[in-house]
Amino acid sequence: MTTRAAMIAVAALTVSACGGDICNNRIADQVVSPDGTLQAVTFERDCGATTDYSTHISIVALGNSPLSTGNALIVSGGTSRENWHGVEATARWSGPNALDVTLAADSEIFFEQHSVEGVEITYRRMP
Repeated sequence: MTTRAAMIAVAALTVSACGGDICNNRIADQVVSPDGTLQAVTFERDCGATTDYSTHISIVALGNSPLSTGNALIVSGGTSRENWHGVEATARWSGPNALDVTLAADSEIFFEQHSVEGVEITYRRMP
């Protein structure tokens, strides 16, 4: 585990132990699945001055918002998206149960799932 990953893990445990979430989520993109039942939500998570911004992707039911961290992907440390601090990451549906995620080549992955809510997720790095 890298130092940055360890710091994020300790911060998350500390916050959960205190019973509160001091982090803020800022949605960058929401992409609805072809069958209209799910959406992939890409968002920036800011947990204060002692941690880096991170980019998260969650797959949730249409109309819902992620409650905390991403359930599909958490990345940090790479090339930032335009007009925000999170790492460049893009989610696009390639079928009703298939999501393609493209992320910055220099990003550091902290959490990555290949199946969420019955959706198979494929990841690739930008050149």
